[in-house]
Amino acid sequence: MPDKIYNTEIKQVSHSAHHLTGEKICNLDYLKNISRGNELLLEKFIQLFLEQTSTELNALKSAISQLNYSAIAGIVHKLKSCFATMGISRIEWVLIEMERLGSVTNDIERIRSLSKNVNEVFCLAKTELNQERLNYIITKPPQIEIV
Repeated sequence: MPDKIYNTEIKQVSHSAHHLTGEKICNLDYLKNISRGNELLLEKFIQLFLEQTSTELNALKSAISQLNYSAIAGIVHKLKSCFATMGISRIEWVLIEMERLGSVTNDIERIRSLSKNVNEVFCLAKTELNQERLNYIITKPPQIEIV
């Protein structure tokens, strides 16, 4: 018997709704904690997330077009960790459902639809993280050593 969570519709996250509410996509508290205030390390974590997630989303797109369900499940499993590390919880149930659908090899149309949600949230997160990086550069200019 399927769990009710899998039968609920996941709301599309629109760019305009996000900007109107000012709601944050990412919660960097975990990364700030483990980096112990080291902004350079935090920057590396963010860069790694952006690169890895972009690569995995491209692989997911390919797996979906090839109807490769086992690859879909594996890629989505990796994406769950990527998004969780950045504190992006709003997409968690979408990823859980996609992984489940990939593992039971059915409903490619649902997987395609959910994939659009994941891509949209990634785009919002990327914009937010790039703004966070820009704010850091503006508020903390590099120290110039005068010799």
